[in-house]
Amino acid sequence: MTEFMPRGWAAGKKMQLTKFINQIDFTYIPAIKDTNVFGDLIQRMYNAAAQASGLRSATGSFVDAIRSQTSVLSDRLGVMFGSETRLSAPTEMGVLFRSLDFSHGNEGHSLLRQKGDGIKARHLPELLRYINQNESSKNFFIWGFEEPENSLDLGAAEAEARNFSEISSRSDTQVFITSHSPAFYLAEQVKKCLVRRFFVTKQSSDGGAVSPANAVSKIDSLDDAETLMVGASLLELPFVIRKLGELRDRVAERERQVSAIRARLDDLVAPTIFVEGKTDKAMFEASLSRIGVSSADVSIRILDGTPKSSGELLSKIMASGGYISSAPLMFLFDNDVAGRQAFRSLSGNKALGDSPSCISGNVFAWALPISDEFNQFMTDRCLNPDQVFFVSEFLFGAEDAAKLCLSMMTAKQVDESRAEIHDSYHRNLKQSASQQMREAIPGTPVWYWTRGVPDNIKVKFGVEASKKLDASYIDATLRKILTFLLL
Repeated sequence: MTEFMPRGWAAGKKMQLTKFINQIDFTYIPAIKDTNVFGDLIQRMYNAAAQASGLRSATGSFVDAIRSQTSVLSDRLGVMFGSETRLSAPTEMGVLFRSLDFSHGNEGHSLLRQKGDGIKARHLPELLRYINQNESSKNFFIWGFEEPENSLDLGAAEAEARNFSEISSRSDTQVFITSHSPAFYLAEQVKKCLVRRFFVTKQSSDGGAVSPANAVSKIDSLDDAETLMVGASLLELPFVIRKLGELRDRVAERERQVSAIRARLDDLVAPTIFVEGKTDKAMFEASLSRIGVSSADVSIRILDGTPKSSGELLSKIMASGGYISSAPLMFLFDNDVAGRQAFRSLSGNKALGDSPSCISGNVFAWALPISDEFNQFMTDRCLNPDQVFFVSEFLFGAEDAAKLCLSMMTAKQVDESRAEIHDSYHRNLKQSASQQMREAIPGTPVWYWTRGVPDNIKVKFGVEASKKLDASYIDATLRKILTFLLL
């Protein structure tokens, strides 16, 4: 080691460098991976496992058992030679395990004797990783793998390349690979793994001059690889690489399409609640999470407005992705003029009750149930059910919800709200009653109920209210809905 040390270094520096180098383990795996390669690694596997377990003592017990079974032989040999003779374990116990094998499948096929070279080769990285993870004497690991693609088809080689990238993402492991396969030198980089690719050109000597002078070129892209290979007269490889890239893109696109279709089918099969808008969806999805129901088990989808007829309702359902007749459906409307009309149209003029109404089979409809405090507001203002304007934002406690709404509005919006009340009250109440509503102080429940949340802050309000306000009423409402959907 000292002959490679920089000249002029003090003894202390040389000692520190030597100590660091001694913490590094280098393992070389040749291109031809015979049984000796496996034997060496299996022996190391035993030594690594024995450092962290009682395996060494168990091996001693195994040898003692053999001695017990061969005691007659030992006694006869002792008499013959005049001294005690007995079977003894190897000084290095790992030698005993060099012939261990892996069995595959229910039939217990031997990896080393019955499986092909490709299957055997794919065991090597995992075996070596296990050894590194369990060896306590080293802190850093360097692998040198020659041609890991040998005996692998293209798909298996790509999977092996990804496996090497994942192994290399460990902070204590570095892997050097020589390969002729585009599955390796064009492999995609995985997260936290730094990959560098180089093309090595064969050099020749002509009259003492070496050509090319620099045999190593960095490959950063597919175009780089093609240029270098054309220059090296490897004309077939650029075509193969390009086609391989196109094939990968097509496969990736098909996989995305399949995933999207699968997700859509899962969404259609799940019990579904159709709500009117984005705010409703955000609020009820937050409620699902609070009560411990997965979004994969119950889907919440948007109608994008209140349908005015059965035909428009069907169009909105199809625009949102369609439906499967076997999946339970709930149509949940706002409790306002448009929502109540949609409920009556869908239910055949059924009366709106305290629970969802069954339309047919596993299809239900409902308008938002009015809270007790809003009922009191209706009584105080002498409002009848046809004049009610009750939306999902009102499912939170009105006092805190009104303050949150006020805090999100601009000064201009607050000022304009003093002269505006919802059309349900503006058109259907006597002037004196509507005037009292206009005079409500901003940030109070009456001001909040008679104006609602401005459209430009509805979604933000729904998200913040779900996080900060008492949501017990909206959760209770959702639980009641789920008793009809999750039968």
